Amino acid sequence: LSAGAAIGLSTSGAFKESVALEKKSTLTFDAKCEGTGTADDGTTWTVTSDAAESKYDDTKGIHYGTGSAAVSYLTLTSSSFSNKVTKVVACVSDANKTASISVTVGGENFGKPQTETNYDNSPYTFTPTDSQSEEEFTGVVVVSMSRNSVKKALYCKSIVVSYDDGSSTTLTGISIGGSMSKTSYIDGENWDSAGLTVTATYSDESTEDVTADAKWSFNPEKPAV
Repeated sequence: LSAGAAIGLSTSGAFKESVALEKKSTLTFDAKCEGTGTADDGTTWTVTSDAAESKYDDTKGIHYGTGSAAVSYLTLTSSSFSNKVTKVVACVSDANKTASISVTVGGENFGKPQTETNYDNSPYTFTPTDSQSEEEFTGVVVVSMSRNSVKKALYCKSIVVSYDDGSSTTLTGISIGGSMSKTSYIDGENWDSAGLTVTATYSDESTEDVTADAKWSFNPEKPAV
């Protein structure tokens, strides 16, 4: 049976009325660092290790430890972030593929440590765990690689720190797109929203796919026979 009825979309409580605006601080190494680095927003970083800096690698970045010089750690420490840090992405490599990669913000663990296994300059992403979701992470960011001391290099190509910039944008509109996958029903079937998409528009003209948060209504709930 073809269903002829009213379909509604409720926005009450379903969508964020405002969202914090995010900025990124990007540190990229394109030459030997000599123990320091500066991100594109002026954030300064200090690099420490128990091995001397070696030849720069075009793909993997700054280079500590060699086949003749053992290294056990590489630590990068930022100046302080006064706004809430939301994500840290580190492109790092370990020629031994055993290093533990960890991040702290303001002296607190940020996300869970990860193990470098690829040796291909992969990005390692750190975000607060569920138990940390209510915390306000501010202060110094520390990205650490550590392992048993071996004669194989540790590298860092880049670090990107995402943070709230202290402002927000408000919800200005909701639009529905796509087309329903199911358009005909038999007695007893409920209406299915599959195929429809919902997009939120904000005051800064940014958009967000909020389909997963949509609360649909169908009147009547089941099609009339």
